[in-house]
Amino acid sequence: ELWVTDGTVGGTSQVYTQASTSDFDDNFALVALGETALFEANDSTASRGLFAVSASGALVQLLSGRQGFFALQPSALTVAGSRAFFSGYDSSGRQGLWATDGTVAGTQALYHNASNVALAPSAITAVGDAVVFQGRDDSGALSLYWSDGTAAGTRKLVSGQFGQTTVSPNFTALGGKALFV
Repeated sequence: ELWVTDGTVGGTSQVYTQASTSDFDDNFALVALGETALFEANDSTASRGLFAVSASGALVQLLSGRQGFFALQPSALTVAGSRAFFSGYDSSGRQGLWATDGTVAGTQALYHNASNVALAPSAITAVGDAVVFQGRDDSGALSLYWSDGTAAGTRKLVSGQFGQTTVSPNFTALGGKALFV
């Protein structure tokens, strides 16, 4: 289960009680976003959803684990500025890049391929308030992408940048730029 504490007995309490064994595969993938912590866990639909918990212990489900007939399966939560970015599936089963400001209204899909090829964002790395990541383009080639946290500001930079055997581009923020292999 997920707990919160302020260092006192009276300030220690459970905040998430629906945990299953699969929730502990990655320790809920907890990330801090301002005064909120985000995490992924199984919800009442038995699928992985996205949750936010405040320092006071108030819990909000940002996105259901069920997106239509498909499971959201959020992964790779990465904080950049006032947003967290992650990979997830939409209600059409398209895997793409999502972002959240820690509120239900501020959680949205930013980018997915027009074709049926899953974008599969990986190596999502913060560069200031933006992120750089590796993903598959419409042809399936591993390509270089950038996002400022808006749909209009999320774009493919270079198609086929990475070989099929590339394990990770090892992105590293260098000022307002990203250095990578």
